[in-house]
Order: sequence, then C-alpha cells, then structure tokens
Amino acid sequence: MVRFFYEENRETFDRIHNHGTWAVAAVGMISYVMGDTDMVERTLYGSDKSGKGGFIRQIDQLFSPDGYFEEGPYYQRYSLQPFLTFAQVIRNNEPQRKIFEYKDGVLLKAVTTLLQLTENNGQFFHLNDALDKTWHSNELVWGVDIAYSLTGDKQLLSIAREQNRVIISEEGFRVAKDIESAQPFIHQTMIVRDGPDGNKGGIGILRSGTGKDEVAVVLKYTSHGMGHGHFDKLSFTYYDNSREILQDYGAARFLNIEPKNGGHYLKENDTFCKHTIGHNTLVVDEKSHFDYDMKLSSGYAPEFYAFRNTEKVKMVSSVDKNAVPGVTMHRTLFLIDDPVFSRPVVVDLFKVISPEKHQYDLPFYYLGQLIHTTYPYEAFTTQRSLLGESNGYQHLWVEAKGKPETHLAATTFLNGNRFYTLSSLADSHTEVYLNRIGGTDPDFNLRNDPSVMLRQPYASSHTFVNVVEAHGDYDPRAEYTIEPYSSVSSIQLLIDTEEYLVVQVEVKNGKILEICLSLNNPDEKQNHAVSGYQWRGVSSIQVIN
Repeated sequence: MVRFFYEENRETFDRIHNHGTWAVAAVGMISYVMGDTDMVERTLYGSDKSGKGGFIRQIDQLFSPDGYFEEGPYYQRYSLQPFLTFAQVIRNNEPQRKIFEYKDGVLLKAVTTLLQLTENNGQFFHLNDALDKTWHSNELVWGVDIAYSLTGDKQLLSIAREQNRVIISEEGFRVAKDIESAQPFIHQTMIVRDGPDGNKGGIGILRSGTGKDEVAVVLKYTSHGMGHGHFDKLSFTYYDNSREILQDYGAARFLNIEPKNGGHYLKENDTFCKHTIGHNTLVVDEKSHFDYDMKLSSGYAPEFYAFRNTEKVKMVSSVDKNAVPGVTMHRTLFLIDDPVFSRPVVVDLFKVISPEKHQYDLPFYYLGQLIHTTYPYEAFTTQRSLLGESNGYQHLWVEAKGKPETHLAATTFLNGNRFYTLSSLADSHTEVYLNRIGGTDPDFNLRNDPSVMLRQPYASSHTFVNVVEAHGDYDPRAEYTIEPYSSVSSIQLLIDTEEYLVVQVEVKNGKILEICLSLNNPDEKQNHAVSGYQWRGVSSIQVIN
C-alpha cells in the first residue's frame, strides 16, 4: 500500500490538496506501525523531505490562522478526518512534535471554526462545491471527540449530544463520560479569515436571535478555493427560521446515486453552478468573474473593509477590484435588529464603480413560493426563452419580466410559515427578471429553483440597495395569515458618491431607518460630514420618528 501511494502516485502524495492529505495520512499511519521512521519523515515533509510537500506543508497552506480550510466548509468536513486522525497518531507516537500546538493550534481551531460555519440546525453553509451535510457527519464525530479530549471545551459536548454517538476510542469514552456537563454551543457573529497568513479575504457571518428565530447572514469574500471553488466574489446567503432562504446552490451532484454519472459531479456543475450567475452576486456583461479562469482567480481575493458587532447592528463589508477588469465592487451587509421591524432585517448596499458603461445583473436565488410583487410583469405562460447563451445564463428560463413603475420594486415569497420580501431600489432603467433554473438541461440534473434578478442594462457606476425582510406567519391548519405584506413603503438613496452613501428606508408606520456609510475610510474614530449628515465611524444607523 505504501508503494502504491508513495511510488505509483507520487504527484498526489506531494499535492497540497485534500487528496494529498488522505495519501500522506494513510502512508504515515502505516509507516508508524511498520516502524519506518524514514517514511514517516516523508509523509510529514514531502517525498524529498524538503518541506515543499507533506502533512506539515498542507497544514501551513490549506488552513488560515482562524482554522478555515481553503476549499470551503464542505471539504473542510471531508478533510478533517485524515488531518485529525493522523495528527492523533503523531501525538500518540511522537508527542514531542506537539502537532496539535502547531501553527497556534490550528487543527483544533478548524473544528470549532467549521461548527461556526453552519446554520443553527447544523447544516454547513453551501459555499463552493457543497452538498447537504451537517455536523452529524462521521468526520465531525471524530473531530468533536478528539477536540474535546484535548481542549475540554464543554460547548463541544452539546454538539456530541446532537450527534448521539461517539468514536470507539479513549476520546469517545471521555465525551460519553462527560456528556452531562455539556454547555450550549453558541453561534457567533464573526469574521473567519482565509489564506495561509489570513490575508486572502474571508467569510463574514452576522447573526441575531436564538433557536428557530436565529438569523444568519453570510458574506463570502474568500480566495478561489482551488478546484472546488466558485466564481462568486462578494456573494451572500441568508438563513432564518432554521431554513436557507436566499441560497447558494452548491454543487450539481447526486452523491452515490449511480444513474447520475456514477454519483460524481455532473457537467452542469461546470456549466452553471460554478458560474457567477448561479450566485447572489453581481454579474457584469453576462461574464463570470475572472472570465471563468481558475488560475487567474486563484491569484486574488477581495479585500476586507469593515466589521461591526453590536447588540442591534451587525455589519460586514468587503471590496473587490480584480474580478471584473476596470470595475470595483463594494458590498456592505447590515443585519439590523430594531423594533421598527417585527424581525431583524438585512440591508444590502452594493456599490459598483466603473468609468465604462456595462450591463449589471444582480440575482437573488430564493427558496419558496412567489406570493406577490409591487411591480407589473409579463408572465411567459406558454413559451419561454433562455436568459442568455453561455456562462450559466443558458441554464435559466425567463418566466416573467417586469418594469417597476416606482422607485420601490418589492417581491414577496413564502417559505415554511414565514413571509419574506426583497425590497429593491429601482430607477427608470431597472428591469426585473423572474427566472428559474433548468434551461438547457436535457438530463434534468439541476433543481428547478426560482430567482429574482435586477438588471441595470446600461450603467457605469451604480448602487444597488436591497432590504430583505422576514415578516408575518401562515398556518394552513389553523387557517390564519398574519402580516403577509412588507412594512417597507419606500427606499431613497439620498447621497451616492464614491466616498459616501446615505440611504433612507421608510416604514409604513411612518418611521425612517437611516443608514450612512463611508466607502473609503473604515476608521471607527473618524468623523464624517456630507451634505448636512454627520456621523462618527464607518457607518451610522438611526431610526427617525
């Protein structure tokens, strides 16, 4: 077996990738049993022992200082088992190497960070190539048990209780013995950095509430993610009521279902899922970010701009200047918990700067049933056309096209027992497309999920302003419906420059949510003044009665 992995598959053995991790872990464990210390060194430092490959180099390159794995949460789950199992073998055989202390304990951080990259029901965020997996997966049973045995973190015991099983080992026994002292696992509002040194973007997670009322907003501004990465700079997803509401599609694959390409990835993973149009982020001129060039995309990551975490206001902001030549994209997400709304709301400010005119498309892939819109649209009920010809557009049916008659274009849909409204700022050029995944798909490999897409057909610099609001309640058994309409009555963009944004969201009770944002200076001690508006810090949020 060692000969097979080490000699016949040397390229994989030295690869900085999860395939390489499985290879060196297998060879390393066999070598410890065989007492082959030379081969152990090769598994740790590469086939030539130079340190350019091997287990240590993989830890250095694949994990950020915060414990984020470059390929995303789904493959972090997959890779945890060889990383942690082999590390435990190293610790058992050579404790002097202090493998779990290496890189400031990053392997143990990887466990808790991955648990944070979930919604409150334990499902991993669907970033990059991802399928439906939760913290109940076998890899996380191993991870939680090993991490608890080394840290004594009692929050991990509450995850173990959810998993309802342990590994048959000393670590699993300790978890079982201590399970009654479990403490609740607390999902946090946080920034998770990407890159070996933590300087290749990251993920911003904003949370509010607890239990089923926990809201999570995720801004993805990571590096590409190697072969499993997607071209989706500054994409965002939204979770509420223990459900994914604005989704990241993830991967096109039916795992272990043999009739679907043997359970492997489907061709639509490359023709739709990885393309920019398959995500909740900006598409310029119907082309994917970096023109769908993975090598080029891997050289860049968006820049972190700002983060705030207070009781009522959470905020994350990032800037990308490389995904589209000549175009700067600056996205800022607020999660605001204020009595002016019945539930926490998301305010999405997406500033686009370009000296040239472009077509800008901003889709929102929602899960649920369309209820109503505030704009008229033409529904194509007998014949449909495709949104475009390539770059993922060929997989989207245009079901309806609308033209807002006012500056507010609102789309309401029902998910579970709760209503959601996407309220969008519109102008005389704005077009609204109601699309559905499934075009050019003769094998029916794609889910037929809907989306709302805002299009600015001919613009240079432009600012998209969107408010995502959860409201009301629906119970078909008790036969009642509460608050099926949004409380947002208007959105105004009062100041829109390359330095500042000032937005007012008027609510039907007459109150106004005012947001001021500095686009060039995130210093929280800096004072700002523009056209009569004054505030301190990167942003200001206030409610005007």
